[in-house]
Amino acid sequence: MMKLVIHDRHSAAGLILPDVAQMRDVVRALRGLETVDSASVLLEAFARRCLEAGVAFDSTDPLTACSFCTHLVEVEVHAEEGAAPVQFVRLYDRDVDGILCRRHHGTLHAVARQLRCEDGVPFPTLPAIAAKTAAFTAAIPPRPL
Repeated sequence: MMKLVIHDRHSAAGLILPDVAQMRDVVRALRGLETVDSASVLLEAFARRCLEAGVAFDSTDPLTACSFCTHLVEVEVHAEEGAAPVQFVRLYDRDVDGILCRRHHGTLHAVARQLRCEDGVPFPTLPAIAAKTAAFTAAIPPRPL
């Protein structure tokens, strides 16, 4: 389970992504979005991308700890007057003791290069999810009557 937190100078917002297991999928999806100077606009665009791909999400308080999340993706939208906005990303996962530890940090593009996820499909498409579901349900034996 993953938590995504996006914040800027004025606001913060968060999403829980229960079916997303790879932080690189979130980074890839963020890279595919337009660079904006607002955390709420970026989160809305990300949520729209999730809806289009059929990826489940739920809103969450960005300021509270998530004890059941195994990964945390934090995005800081930094915008200065007269300069293009920059998105900084910090990726955290849990160590053997269950403590969140920062694994990667930097600009969105630098982290994408570190993870080798600069290009590609950000989330499975609906047909891919449907095929996976069909294969799973086909493997379930019928119940006797």
